[in-house]
Amino acid sequence: GGSGKQSLSRLAAYACGCEVFEITLTRGYDEASFRDDLKKLYALLGADDKKVMFLFTDAHVADEGFLELINNMLTSGMVPALLDDGEKDAACGSVRDDLERQGLLASKEACWAAYVQKCRNNLHVVLAMSPVGETLRTRCRNFPGMVNNTVIDWFEPWPEQALHSVATVFLAGEALPGDVGAQVVEHMVMVHESVRSFSTRFLEELRRHNYVTPKNYLDFINNYKRSLGSNRQLIDEMAGRLSGGLDKLVQAAIEVDAMQKELSQAKVVVETATRDCAALLEVITSSTAEVETKADAAKSKEEQLQLDSAQIAVEKAEAEAALEEAIPALEEAAAALNDLRKDDITEIRSFAKPNVQVQRVCECVVILRGLKDVSWAGAKAMMADGGFLKSLVEFDKDGLSEKQVKKVKDYLKDPNFNLDTLKGISSAGAGLFKWVMAMVNYNNVAKTVEPKRKKVAEAEKNLRLAQKDLTETKKQLEALNAQLAELRAQFEEKTAEQQDLKSKADLMERRLRAASKLIAGLSSERERWSADIQELDARKERLVGDCLLTSSFLSYTGAFTFNYRSAMVYDLWQADVAARNVPLTQPFRLEALLTSDVETAQWGSEGLPGDELSVQNGILTVRANRWPLCIDPQMQA
Repeated sequence: GGSGKQSLSRLAAYACGCEVFEITLTRGYDEASFRDDLKKLYALLGADDKKVMFLFTDAHVADEGFLELINNMLTSGMVPALLDDGEKDAACGSVRDDLERQGLLASKEACWAAYVQKCRNNLHVVLAMSPVGETLRTRCRNFPGMVNNTVIDWFEPWPEQALHSVATVFLAGEALPGDVGAQVVEHMVMVHESVRSFSTRFLEELRRHNYVTPKNYLDFINNYKRSLGSNRQLIDEMAGRLSGGLDKLVQAAIEVDAMQKELSQAKVVVETATRDCAALLEVITSSTAEVETKADAAKSKEEQLQLDSAQIAVEKAEAEAALEEAIPALEEAAAALNDLRKDDITEIRSFAKPNVQVQRVCECVVILRGLKDVSWAGAKAMMADGGFLKSLVEFDKDGLSEKQVKKVKDYLKDPNFNLDTLKGISSAGAGLFKWVMAMVNYNNVAKTVEPKRKKVAEAEKNLRLAQKDLTETKKQLEALNAQLAELRAQFEEKTAEQQDLKSKADLMERRLRAASKLIAGLSSERERWSADIQELDARKERLVGDCLLTSSFLSYTGAFTFNYRSAMVYDLWQADVAARNVPLTQPFRLEALLTSDVETAQWGSEGLPGDELSVQNGILTVRANRWPLCIDPQMQA
């Protein structure tokens, strides 16, 4: 196969407007099944009146008996006993109307002959047989209709011009540099022609047949296109990865420089934040000391004020207690004054020459009231005032001077000048005497109490001032505490910010060191990767010739021995590629391009011998475009 027999047959059927009919072989397909398929074919030809091309190939000959039926179709146009009586009557009925319209006799025999003729006119039988071996020769002898009733179309090898045209058309879309495309086409034609020569030599020397058909040539072209595309894609991917790695290295170097600048700026910021924190800490320390000093002073002052307040309370209580001693006498004098009536005063005032004791009492009253005329006349004038008694009740006892009290005490030195004496003389005089004695006694007490009262008043005044000062100090202390709390909050915030900046700067510095080490370590890789990219570009250019040789190896050399393969690939084809200036890897090795050391090692572990022929056979088995037919008498495959 591979000459294009079926393809050309289908093309001819399409050009003639014929349907293509083929049988489909299944498990257990026999002559009965074949007859059923032929019934379907004749139904299309007769009942449906369709032009049909019946394509029958070597592969369809599941039983040589099929060819007997084919021989009948070729010689008579019908297979004997294909249709039973009922089917035959139906076939005759399908053409009876046509015979009657033509005015012909519509007997059963005439109708059957017309049906067979109709099928023959619509049927075209194409036998696609291979001339290889004795099979076709034997079949032609056994079934002469295959020769006598057919037109034999013998397929000759494609001429050089056809090979050239086909390769040119198929490779038109490939990206081949310069005039290399034309040289590739010329090489492909040379390879195909050379395989024919090697096949003839192979038959002469080893008595082995190898048939070279256009299918091999088309496989060669398709293998070349696929191999060239896949290898180019593989190299592009590898180069892309290396280029990506180089780009990452360049980008990393740029980013490291940027990180270096950023780290320098970050260190400046961290130093500034550290200085700010230190300055703020100094302010907080001094403010804390000031607050503590003022707090201690306020505490001491408050304790002193508590002591002073207690002392003042004691002294005030003593003064009040001493003052309380004069209160009964004052109350008694007030009661005596309340007992006096205006008539009693008028009675005393009416005396022209009163009793000496009464006169003395009145003069004492004049002295205590601070009047200038200390005499009976002055006393009478004093008592003549209508508000005299009221003035005594409301008298300012605290306003007495020492001089006044001393004068009164001189009167009191007389032993006869006492309350009992005056009670016997005048009740009004006794009442006035009580008042005088109350004033003198009060003055005696007041002389002792007054310094204490002044001291207490002064102490209370100082206490109020101290308390006011303490209150002011406490307000200042509260303000300082609030300010200190704010400063501490600012310090905590600044410290947290400084720590955050420092941790970021430290992290950046660690990353920078790691990146610098990585870049330094990959500096040699950068050079190697650049060299690898250049090598990959060169390999990509050499793929044009490399893929030519590998594709021709896969398409043509499977049936040849190792010596023939070496002569074809390395001696002839490689030399032709080099002579045509097609880029090619030197030294060229099939194994380096079609397999790898890992794969060959795996083959070896599975039992394949390690010689070059066995590796080539492994490559053909795995990489070839067609299913391999392994002839392996030594059981090594």
